Amino acid sequence: MTAPMLLNQALQKFNAGAFDAARADLLSLLRTAPNTGPAQHLLALVERRRGDPAAARAAFVAANRLIPGDHQLANNWGNFLAAEGDPAGAILAYRRATSLKKDFADPWRNMAITAQDMGNLDLAGEALAQAHRLAPNDHRVWTSLGLLLRERGEHDKAADILDTALKLKPDHPLAASARAQVEAERGRPSLALYARARALNPADRALLLAETQARVAEGDPARLDPLAAAVAADPTWAEGQLALAKLRWEAGEGAHSLRGLDAALAAHPADGPLWEARLRLAQAAGEPVPPLADRARAAVGPLPAITLIEAEAQLAAGNTPAAETLLLTLPDDADRSAALARVRLRQGDGAAAAALLEPLLATTPHNRLLWALLATAWRLAGNPHADWLLGGANLWGRFDLGLSPADLATIADHLRGLHSQQRAPLDQSLRGGTQTVGTLFLRTAPEIVRLRRAAEAAVDAYLAQLPPPVEGHPLLAQPRAGWRFTGSWSVRLAGQGFHVPHVHPEGWISSAIYLSLPETMGGQAQSGWLTLGEPPSELALPLPPLATLEPVEGTVALFPSFLWHGTRPFAAGERLTAAFDVTHG
Repeated sequence: MTAPMLLNQALQKFNAGAFDAARADLLSLLRTAPNTGPAQHLLALVERRRGDPAAARAAFVAANRLIPGDHQLANNWGNFLAAEGDPAGAILAYRRATSLKKDFADPWRNMAITAQDMGNLDLAGEALAQAHRLAPNDHRVWTSLGLLLRERGEHDKAADILDTALKLKPDHPLAASARAQVEAERGRPSLALYARARALNPADRALLLAETQARVAEGDPARLDPLAAAVAADPTWAEGQLALAKLRWEAGEGAHSLRGLDAALAAHPADGPLWEARLRLAQAAGEPVPPLADRARAAVGPLPAITLIEAEAQLAAGNTPAAETLLLTLPDDADRSAALARVRLRQGDGAAAAALLEPLLATTPHNRLLWALLATAWRLAGNPHADWLLGGANLWGRFDLGLSPADLATIADHLRGLHSQQRAPLDQSLRGGTQTVGTLFLRTAPEIVRLRRAAEAAVDAYLAQLPPPVEGHPLLAQPRAGWRFTGSWSVRLAGQGFHVPHVHPEGWISSAIYLSLPETMGGQAQSGWLTLGEPPSELALPLPPLATLEPVEGTVALFPSFLWHGTRPFAAGERLTAAFDVTHG
């Protein structure tokens, strides 16, 4: 058989999903004709589908050397690099593909997807504009544009664009899924759209989880049934078990909410991910973790995740030596260093904690939790860097929203109707209250639109009064134009409710909007007030808050997301707030 015939046969086998057979043909061809570029290109695709990235990379490198002018190769090389965690390299490969074939839309679309994953929404928009110019009737381009608009928070436009994608290809699974999620995020009835999407994506578990959240938000009486059925069909689906247990907890089922995980572990005692999920829930619910961790290790051995969770629980309980002993058994990686830094803080050694944290931030400079820990370490050690980080003027403040008492009352009434859960989420900072489901500011109800616009004006005012840019600073170094909301929600606290000190890892700027406040606030104890910079109680440090802010109805407190922030308990009444995070670019 000639080389072209063998190559064509391998291609047919590849298209039929017979990857091992295709590989055998290609290796046979390349033994006699090793410089056949198209064969190396196809071998790279085969090896990738077989799950061998090292072999795929080697074949791609060989193909790029042999046929450097092949536009399809450049595009596929970009896809490989994107999948392997090299987005910058992928962007370069896509640009090469577009230069090799000027009317080739695929690399522009792939470039947009990769840029969006990197958070570079401007580049994503520019690339999609080129893709749309070249392929105006390609449903994939319309779908990618809809996804970009969704991430930008432009949900009305996204809905229209995704509708167009579905007109072009009604059975496109990604467009159908995105359309359902856009509708849910806008606060509109979405279950019919989810039914359509799930019919096209019956195995998509992420879609099932999103649909479940929509069912909860819409008050569906059978809200948990589809998720419970999926978990029953596959009890080892740890993510599903975790989501179901959390939702049952919020519905007020208490310890009974953990029954599914316990039953799954009884049937599958050697399943590591199930044990990790169970331990995380125990930690969040205040259940003793060490006995569970001992059972887990007896069943699956010394998994690092189990040891890390137990160490965190021991530290929270004040058992610092036990936490340290556990952590020192782990591999020396970023997770261990961050956890050990907490131990050093608990031991009162700020300098040792800083020595662990500073190298971590050199490689992950946008990690808000690490900045919070480092700020605490520098303060504790008396390090002058604390003044550089925390001493700037106007890093936090309270801003009037310009809403009338009637506006506040209407918005508050609307928000109360969105608090459908019975208990606080297990994995959030609030104690003694509830939190809304989904992203509040994406809803299109007029009350929410009014609140969002007031918040936008307040953020602009906050940014305008910040000090000049400071290189390397987690707040002040970032560009201030083109900011956007990344998350938003409402919290309703009852008497004795509060927030434990925490940070917002996805934010740049965080907030608290005060809509309805109890009379039993303030006084010498500053009950119900916002605290900034006060470390969590588990660290047992003698550091006071950097500031305490008194809540005032119709105002919003704004502050850096890397600051510890919490609230103090209040005696009785309702403390109704909304909150949001802002990111840059």
